[in-house]
Amino acid sequence: MILRSEIGYSLLEYSLKEAPREAVALLWGHGETITAVRILTNISKEEGVFELDEEEVEGAVREYQNLTLLGFFHSHPTDIPAPSVQDIDGAEGTRIPFHVILSLKPRPCFRCWRIFGGQVYPERVDWE
Repeated sequence: MILRSEIGYSLLEYSLKEAPREAVALLWGHGETITAVRILTNISKEEGVFELDEEEVEGAVREYQNLTLLGFFHSHPTDIPAPSVQDIDGAEGTRIPFHVILSLKPRPCFRCWRIFGGQVYPERVDWE
């Protein structure tokens, strides 16, 4: 996956602003290059989890219909940048290729994963 630097910085800023709650977004682009991000609202009242507003997600899909949905992003404000059991379960049934997690502790760290059939595979993140 290729992530444009300005998108990575905007996701970092957004995640720092949302902490200690998880930040969430959809990642759009062409091929394996992320060219656009759509920030979403985490409607969960709990820290350490996220919940999406289905109407907001559907609106984002309509808004970015000229791009391919390449990834799902969320932050782990106090945890490692690896998918949790809830992340893996939530990925079931989606056809989203990349799952990008940003850990804020002890220092910001992006990691990318592919999740298929309950299995998690690390994916390289290249910066553009």
